Amino acid sequence: VLALVSATTVAAEVLLTRALSVTTWYGLAFVVLSLAMLGLTRGSLDADAASRAGEPLAPWIARRLLALSVGLAITVAVVVSVPLTFSLNLSSLAALMVVSAAAAIPLVAGGAIVARLLADAAVPTPVLYAVDLGAAALGALAPLVLLGPFSAPDALILLAALSAAAAWVVAPPGDRTRARAVAMAVASLVVALGARGSDAGLVIRYPKGAPRPERETPTFEAWTPLAYVRLGPFRQVPHWHLWSPSPNTPPGMVEAADATLDGEAATPVYAWRTPSQLNILRFDATTSAHVLRPTGNACVIGVGGGRDLIAALAVGHDRVLGAEINPGIVAMLGAVRRRPPTLDDPRVTVRLGDGRALFARSRMHCSVLQASLVDTWAATSAGAFAHTEATLYTREAWSIFLRRVAPTGVLTFSRWYDPRRVSETARLVALAVASLHDRGVERPREHLALLAAGNVATILVSPAPFSAADIAALHDLETRLRFTLLVTPDRPVTEPLLDAILEARDDAALAAVGRLG
Repeated sequence: VLALVSATTVAAEVLLTRALSVTTWYGLAFVVLSLAMLGLTRGSLDADAASRAGEPLAPWIARRLLALSVGLAITVAVVVSVPLTFSLNLSSLAALMVVSAAAAIPLVAGGAIVARLLADAAVPTPVLYAVDLGAAALGALAPLVLLGPFSAPDALILLAALSAAAAWVVAPPGDRTRARAVAMAVASLVVALGARGSDAGLVIRYPKGAPRPERETPTFEAWTPLAYVRLGPFRQVPHWHLWSPSPNTPPGMVEAADATLDGEAATPVYAWRTPSQLNILRFDATTSAHVLRPTGNACVIGVGGGRDLIAALAVGHDRVLGAEINPGIVAMLGAVRRRPPTLDDPRVTVRLGDGRALFARSRMHCSVLQASLVDTWAATSAGAFAHTEATLYTREAWSIFLRRVAPTGVLTFSRWYDPRRVSETARLVALAVASLHDRGVERPREHLALLAAGNVATILVSPAPFSAADIAALHDLETRLRFTLLVTPDRPVTEPLLDAILEARDDAALAAVGRLG
């Protein structure tokens, strides 16, 4: 029983974090960690009171197991149906309190069972601790198996069925808890198995606080330990449906669908038969590196809907290697491959895994290595307070990426840009300067360029100084596509903060700026 409850409680924490990462914003999803501590503390007080009162162990444990089962079901019902927003009003606060109170019910019940067994079970304490810790570790891994075949809400209902079945086993014969446990277990199994793959089942109704489009049937959806992936229907959208469009983008329409991760971070999936159909991507500033280096191997970190892979194909790169950490994204591209045949192109290879780790092991040299707006705002199943993609934006990671770039190749990253608040842009420049210094570059200004269009800035970094032809190509982009050049080797920097970073020589200054954003 101790092993079952420890594993169930930890698995429920992880699954709740995944579900809340869809219903609300990233930071708030980790309220589950605080509720787990609350549950263990409050449950320990309940267990101590029961022990002092001399309540028989087996019936008490059975009732708490049933409470754990019912609490999980209540939590799921509340989480999928109550909208959570960050509005400063009483209704938002009340919604948060309701969700927190519901989530605390199973955690208190689980904490009480663990505390009572550790205190009163007729087993040596070291053995109990070993079982508790080992089972908790297995519980932390359980979502890796459950998410995919089941959604996070369905998986929580399965845990409720398991807890109810355990209550039936533990309860003494003739105890009314046994009948209630059987009813709860059967009901939970019917709901979980019946809801799987059904839009009428345990579906989160308010991702990020906004109503789910009920009449819109998704083209694809999947739950993974990293994010909930949902692809909407394909429809005709204007050409300016780009991340960083040129003001000179020609009018027109293109067929596309929006894929979202955890209900918010979006990536477009374009319908196409030949890459030339999407030459419109040339008007997106995030693809500027291909103008400087149109041949050789192109590499992409975070393939998303495949737009960066397609842009490299349209330019004419010999080979395109994509690194994608989320298996749901790769499954999505495979499921819709008849419309965008990205994975069928013989020049394209997509590898599943963390981009930093994959390129650290790779021996490929890329003429262009691209990462465009790689962020999901998703709370991972690892339970760590870190974005899935956080390791990409570090000095060590950029040193790895520059080693994977050909001697005259280009590393390019794109991030959000606001002229009134250049924190994310400053961080890109700081990372570029620091990683170039690590390579022994004395004049980093000659090795990088920064341009912007719309609310996105794109940095281009090369191990070698940009040539006169490269600089001319950048100015041509400014003239022809009206991109804003913020940093080039041949002109003064318009932003004082960026200029200060370019001239920085000490690690402390770079680290201070690198913490911005």
